[in-house]
Amino acid sequence: MDLFSAYSEAISSNTDARLYLSTGRRQHASIAQIESRSIPLEKSKAISIRYSEKKRYVISKSITFDMLLTMYDVNSRSMFAIRPTLPMGTKEVGQVQKLIGRIKNPNFEIRAIGLQNGWRGYAKSLNDIYRISKGHCMEVDMLGEEKRHIAIDLKTGLSYDLLLENRIYRPGELKNDEKEEDFQSNVSTLSFV
Repeated sequence: MDLFSAYSEAISSNTDARLYLSTGRRQHASIAQIESRSIPLEKSKAISIRYSEKKRYVISKSITFDMLLTMYDVNSRSMFAIRPTLPMGTKEVGQVQKLIGRIKNPNFEIRAIGLQNGWRGYAKSLNDIYRISKGHCMEVDMLGEEKRHIAIDLKTGLSYDLLLENRIYRPGELKNDEKEEDFQSNVSTLSFV
């Protein structure tokens, strides 16, 4: 199943309501259980990683106006993940294309999470990733007012809501109070690790 057509249709509307499209319901993962086997992905960083039991998860905390974009190859259990804070330019798209081109016979599952409070600054990045990876869009979780903490399992490719306090969040607890101007003061170009 590919959700890209549904995403394209929904994002073209002018609503700032949360857009959540998925092939299944996202489960929870406690930071206490997975942190020792995780690799953090910070803002403005990109990583390429393959599954091992010692490093099974990629975690991204406090996703707000930025975006987490992942391309998980089902065949090799490897993933390329980026967390841009600026729109991806031709150079960055070319670097991503070069890195994912190293994977033989890929079967990519694409996930896009972020862009809070109606900030659509660079939703185009998902279009670029979809085009160059020739993958299937499996999850889109954009817009809305809540920041997200996400863990991606490198064994299965599934995403989890990361519980930083080892408990389910109360209603409104994840509301994003950060101002766009504050976010803009901390942006930088994408760094490939």
